Amino acid sequence: MDPLDDVALLQIAILQQGLIEDPSVASRGERRQYGHYATLMEELRVEDPQSFFNYLRMKSAMFDD
Repeated sequence: MDPLDDVALLQIAILQQGLIEDPSVASRGERRQYGHYATLMEELRVEDPQSFFNYLRMKSAMFDD
C-alpha cells in the first residue's frame, strides 16, 4: 500500500470521528437543531411519549441530560 493511501485513510478515520471540522459539513449545533434525527426524536417525544420511552428506554428528561 502506498504511504499516501495510509495518510488518506487516517484522514478519513479522523473526519469520521469528528475530530476535525469539515467546513463543507453543517456544524454540529445545526445538525442537532435541523437534522433528521433531532427532528424525529422531538416529534416522537411530543406526540407519543410512551413510544419515545419504549424506543430509548428512558424518560425525556434523562435523554436531555
